[in-house]
Amino acid sequence: MQDSLFEALMKELKDDEYRREYGAATAKYDLADALSEARIQKGLTQQELASLAGVSQAYIAKLESGEANPTIGHVGRILAAIGLRLKWSLGPLISADRTPEASIDLGAIAVDLAEVSEKTPNTYSAGQESGKAPRKSRARVSSQPSTPA
Repeated sequence: MQDSLFEALMKELKDDEYRREYGAATAKYDLADALSEARIQKGLTQQELASLAGVSQAYIAKLESGEANPTIGHVGRILAAIGLRLKWSLGPLISADRTPEASIDLGAIAVDLAEVSEKTPNTYSAGQESGKAPRKSRARVSSQPSTPA
C-alpha cells in the first residue's frame, strides 16, 4: 500500500499547482515539527513558550500543527525568545528512498529522522490518509547565535 501511495503522490506532483500546494504544506509541517521539537527539548509547555515569545498559546498550537502561516520574521522572534535561530536546509521535495534527508539539530542533540523511521516501520506520515502533505522535517533549529550577513 505504501508503494501505491507513493506512486499516486508522484503522479499528482506532475501537476504544477498541486506541486506548489504540496510544497507550501510541507514547509509549514517542517516548521511545525522543528518548533515543536525545539520547545520540547527546551522543556517548555506551549503556554510557557507563548509567554516568552509574547504570543498566545493558541498561536503556538497553530504553528505546531501546521495551521498557521507565519512570516519568517515572526518565526525568528519566537525562536530568539528561547535562544535559538532557524537554519535553512534545502532538499528534494520527495526523495527517491522516501526517507527524510535532514535532522533537527539542537546543539549537541540530533534526532535523525531516518533512524526514527527505521525503528518504527509500521507507521505512516501524518496526512497520508487525509491527502495532506506528509510531515517530514527538513527545517533545522540551531542553538548557535546568529551572525549578521
